[in-house]
Amino acid sequence: MSALVDLSRQQVLVFLFVLVRVGGLTLAAPALDARFAPAPARLLLAAAVALLVAPVYWQQPTVPDGDLLELLVPLCREAVLGLVLGLALLFLVAGMRAAGQAIGQLSGMTIADMVSPEGSGATVLGEMFALLATAVFLLTGGHRQWLAGLLDTFAWMPPGQVGICAGLTGTLSEVAAHSFLLAIRVAAPVLLSLVVTALALGLIGRLAPQLNVLASGLGVNSLVALTAVSLSLASVAWVFQDQSQATMETIWSAIGALGSGSLSGR
Repeated sequence: MSALVDLSRQQVLVFLFVLVRVGGLTLAAPALDARFAPAPARLLLAAAVALLVAPVYWQQPTVPDGDLLELLVPLCREAVLGLVLGLALLFLVAGMRAAGQAIGQLSGMTIADMVSPEGSGATVLGEMFALLATAVFLLTGGHRQWLAGLLDTFAWMPPGQVGICAGLTGTLSEVAAHSFLLAIRVAAPVLLSLVVTALALGLIGRLAPQLNVLASGLGVNSLVALTAVSLSLASVAWVFQDQSQATMETIWSAIGALGSGSLSGR
């Protein structure tokens, strides 16, 4: 009976550690936010994945034994690793949203946000680019690659054996740099068109002062922005896919090196 109780406790602890790591990913993943998936659905998804992974490690003594306070630090490490995986995706979508916000502000289309029923402070173009990024990520199989990478982390660092180092923070900084570069690459063609339009309107205003350029400039900027965005949507999808692949490689290489270091240190 004592051996059975110990085995059951070990299985519950393994499931808990796996659930915390997977839950950190589902909590921060942009495709699983409150607008698309409520909290019970995200918790159910995390529990389903944990039920598939946990039995593999039930017979392996990887989870540290002890009371709740002794298990708190390893559980926090599991949560941090899952959050890092989710934040990497969130940074990419944030880069796309930032590109849309920059276009909307320069084109004068932020006036529509004043009458937005949501009142979230996000621009229309910013939300459109964020939804485009989520759709491209799902259509290109990014969620399957990310889930496969999550399963690889359990091979590199079994439940309860997660090691966190300063290099992981540097990896997040590199992912944030990728997000900033993505925003520049996405917004550059449209912003360049708007700059050329502003120069053309300024020249027309100097050559024909009787024309009310200020009154018509807002409509012209919006028209140019919408035309440029429509023409560049296909390239935006390709740019996001390329940048997401680079981000995945960065995250997996960093976590793989961290897992190798933690395994060699034991």
